[in-house]
Amino acid sequence: MLLKILPRTYSLRLTLRERVLRDDLELWIGNYTARSRYELLEPKNNMKNDYITELFKIHERFDILKKCGSSCTLYDDGRSVRYIANVMNMARSTTHEAIKRYRETLEYTRRPSSCRPRATNPNEDRYMVLRVLRERNLPATSVAQQFVNMHGRPISAKTVRRRLKASGLISSRPATGPRLLRMHRVERLCFANDHRDWRNGQWSCVLFTDESRFNLCSPDGRERVWRRRRERFSQCCISENVPYGGGGVMVWAGVCTDARTEFVFVENGRLTADRYINECLADHVVPFGQFVGDNFVLMHDNAQPHIAHAVGDYLQEVGIHVLPWPARSPDMNPNEHVWDMLGRRVKNRRPRPESLQELRRALGEEWELIPQEEIGNQIESMPRRMDAVIQARRGCKLLNHLLIKIRYVEYADIVYVYGLYDGSSLRAVAEYERRFPNRRVPYRRVFTV
Repeated sequence: MLLKILPRTYSLRLTLRERVLRDDLELWIGNYTARSRYELLEPKNNMKNDYITELFKIHERFDILKKCGSSCTLYDDGRSVRYIANVMNMARSTTHEAIKRYRETLEYTRRPSSCRPRATNPNEDRYMVLRVLRERNLPATSVAQQFVNMHGRPISAKTVRRRLKASGLISSRPATGPRLLRMHRVERLCFANDHRDWRNGQWSCVLFTDESRFNLCSPDGRERVWRRRRERFSQCCISENVPYGGGGVMVWAGVCTDARTEFVFVENGRLTADRYINECLADHVVPFGQFVGDNFVLMHDNAQPHIAHAVGDYLQEVGIHVLPWPARSPDMNPNEHVWDMLGRRVKNRRPRPESLQELRRALGEEWELIPQEEIGNQIESMPRRMDAVIQARRGCKLLNHLLIKIRYVEYADIVYVYGLYDGSSLRAVAEYERRFPNRRVPYRRVFTV
């Protein structure tokens, strides 16, 4: 073949990694077709797509260099440029440039590019990536300034963004959610472990209750507008804000798999413990519990009116069992999705409500029009929600293993004892063993998670 008659001065500028990749590629590359496309065999060991792409790039570069070397060898033998271009299946201009470059540099590789050199090296790129990973909300301008202070060379914020984008980091809006401390995360994990085996038949006996506030003008962050260039501040492209949302309505309701309670408007002041007992529990929850039967369970969050002593005494008096709910866990409550469905339906009404009275009427009408099947689907997702909470904490396997058999009440005692001794896990273990001799003594790691 022509590729074997290269001169001795022929040298391929391939790095060690490129040569290894080239050899790896030649092990499982198939036929080389007339259109210069490789027909791959089945890759072994589940080779990734990015690795395959890198192999192809190295092999194509190697193939081009071999063609250039063969072209120069044929030219030295007295062949014309037209003949060499036809034989090597290359353009005549490409062949001429390859021969000219070999005459001037005695090499087949491309000359050094005349473009602007990179402002950073790979080590500095890794520094920027690690800096952002340690502080995710750090702007690109601050990263550029810190780079100047450390390395003494100025770079632009655009350079920082390009380096981060090359590493797979892009600037995005953060997801919103309640702030979860260490004790909140462990409480959520304990609750999920205790209720992960509940089936839909058990969740169907739970009445999920919650309050929510609906405003007349409350942008939800999902609004978009079609505009041309330089129309950002046009009147038709501005989302107008009204102080305090233009007024709102506080509502209370409860949902179950097969039924729902009536809509309760909380007016003339905030919801107190007495109002919660008289307007919500006595008028709606107690009759609903009699309808469900002996397995009825009430779920309400840890809002101040719900955990008042008067409310606890009343529920104990009427014989209603309350499901202990972990703090700051709206994602586990299916009522939040029901409120979202209700808000979307009210917002899509035409014409939209313009007064608080129209808003109350729209909320009452749309509440009755929500299909019960959609509400039931949200409650049937509770097993998946429990699995999602456990899966989110699966990264800490030791924590999950230690807390898998610790119940909700036991963990509350653990937190209490740990607080008595100002964070001394050794003394906390001894005190816990003294206070609760009949319980299993937990590991010290449980007190510090």
